[in-house]
Amino acid sequence: KWDAWEEGWFGVTQSDKVATLAWLNDRGFPVRGHTLIWPSFGNMPDDIFNNQDDPNYILDRVVEHVETILTYPGLEGGFADWDVINEISILQDLADAMQGAPGYPTGREIYLDILDKFYEADPNGIAYLNDYTVFGAGSSPQLYADFKTYLQEIIDAGSDFDVIGFQWHIGVYPT
Repeated sequence: KWDAWEEGWFGVTQSDKVATLAWLNDRGFPVRGHTLIWPSFGNMPDDIFNNQDDPNYILDRVVEHVETILTYPGLEGGFADWDVINEISILQDLADAMQGAPGYPTGREIYLDILDKFYEADPNGIAYLNDYTVFGAGSSPQLYADFKTYLQEIIDAGSDFDVIGFQWHIGVYPT
């Protein structure tokens, strides 16, 4: 998670994360990166929120983050796959901030930039578009339709992803 990487949540350093990934890989544990971009101001570094009126700043930061994580020494090639973009059916802050900028009529075009940078930085990477609103708690027919629309927009624009991830948030009552 972007914030955790840059801010060292719970005192865990970037070096600690690299060492943990190496330990897991050395023991044959495949590791999924979760999540490369989580497009909500609450799940991104504060400077993204503070510059939400500057689409160029946001785009530069997002693309730089994707490249940094995928090429960082010790992380590069260490993940079996990635939840590249997480929860786009409900988290619209990134798209809303980009909407109306040149080349970004809906703002969701930034998802294409993210995926393009992902495959540029890791040509063999496996990209998941992950969401929890398709099944389970918080789902609705409208959110399911929105998710399908956003996925189709990516496909229609000629971009690509490998897998649709369905995460579940299961509460007190089973779904």
